[in-house]
Amino acid sequence: MDRSAVLTYRTTRVANLDTRRQVLALYERSIQLSKQAVTRFGAQDVEGALERLDQCERCVGELQSALNFFEGEEIAVNLWRLYQFAREGLERASERLDEKPLEDVLFILESLRDGWMQVVGFKHSARTVIVRTYREPTQPSILC
Repeated sequence: MDRSAVLTYRTTRVANLDTRRQVLALYERSIQLSKQAVTRFGAQDVEGALERLDQCERCVGELQSALNFFEGEEIAVNLWRLYQFAREGLERASERLDEKPLEDVLFILESLRDGWMQVVGFKHSARTVIVRTYREPTQPSILC
């Protein structure tokens, strides 16, 4: 399949989702990109890792720009701070060419994604772990 056709399909699919699912899709994509960057760093593919980090930073930036401070008040401010911390971690990983700052980024993104899933009422499958970093095993564990 043509790369531009795939991009058009993905863009259309996300644009047609309701707002709750769009936020969830951004969390999922940013987590996926962060994990891919870790893998690329491990494979000594610095260019690929930097590309993933840049894409991830844009996803987190979209999450940050979607905050409604008027309605969200303190929650929106706290989320803005978490997103900013995640973006700074992504920048540190890019500047240092190191995967270590991504541990905190992944922890934040996975925690926020799992919390968002609970808030909007999406069900976790039996295999879903609520909080996990990329260094932990992916087997089911006790919910925190």
